[in-house]
Amino acid sequence: MKTTLNYLSYPLLASMAFGLVACGGSSTSTDTTDTAAAEDTTTTLTIPYAARSGSTDISCDATLTGLGTSDDSGKVKYFAYFIHDIELVDNNGTAVSATLADTDFQDPDNGVVFFNYRDKDATCGGSAEATNKQVKLDVKNLGSHTINKIRFKVGLPFSVNHNSALNTQTEYASSDYYWNWQGGRKMMRLDVAPTNGIVQSGNAGTVWNFHLGSIGCTSADATTAPTAACSSPNVVQMELDNFAASDTAVDTIVFDYQKLIAGVDMNNDQGGKFGCMSFPGDPECTSMLGKLGLTYTQATGATVNDGTQTVFSVEK
Repeated sequence: MKTTLNYLSYPLLASMAFGLVACGGSSTSTDTTDTAAAEDTTTTLTIPYAARSGSTDISCDATLTGLGTSDDSGKVKYFAYFIHDIELVDNNGTAVSATLADTDFQDPDNGVVFFNYRDKDATCGGSAEATNKQVKLDVKNLGSHTINKIRFKVGLPFSVNHNSALNTQTEYASSDYYWNWQGGRKMMRLDVAPTNGIVQSGNAGTVWNFHLGSIGCTSADATTAPTAACSSPNVVQMELDNFAASDTAVDTIVFDYQKLIAGVDMNNDQGGKFGCMSFPGDPECTSMLGKLGLTYTQATGATVNDGTQTVFSVEK
């Protein structure tokens, strides 16, 4: 990792912000790497990753509406997640050679990208915070391929998620996304305060949390990283068809929070932590993890999956 700008340094973030590239309007630049072979080119491709709730773009000032079965509204407190192993696929089913560009939000050595949509720190009550809403890929010979699919994994690779040495790298340094070395990081943190609050067995809450993390990780204690894979890593691959990318236009990937929360009553939590924090037996996790296409173990021990993912889509 070349860059050392501490945009995620605890406790405050830098004020630099990346703007969301509009659909079909992302930037590309082409560099001829071999003048003797004109076909050997590298294109820096910018792929927009938008986050919305229905038709509302995620930001600290936005009011999210139509949330869950109670049709409540709410305000964002945190909204961020990691992805890795991005692949572009052409119409022949061939994965196109591409690597992550080295930016403040990307770790090309481990293939990881960090997205942050919260544009103010202190749970949306402070000063400006750096956001990232895009991926920059260096693609070989893009013009010779017709791209029609994109793949990526939501979450972090095992070695990165549980490796304390990487805590000094800016993609992973914020304590806001840290559990412990046994459990790893909050690979997706989406915290929203519903307007009408939360009640659970007489207890009141103010913030509905969705924390995607690895579960069933075995080590000596919480301060020690596991040496074997967790029983429920909760890393899931997305494969989106009908995705087009060329030198002149790139489709947008959209994450929809309204779809993630569909089928859940935010105002009446049925058990466990307020919201879903990936722990087995949490009633809300059955629906929410299922929306990501993840299987989930209920309190009874039964394993369920609500079906294929519904929260990510392609926008032309």
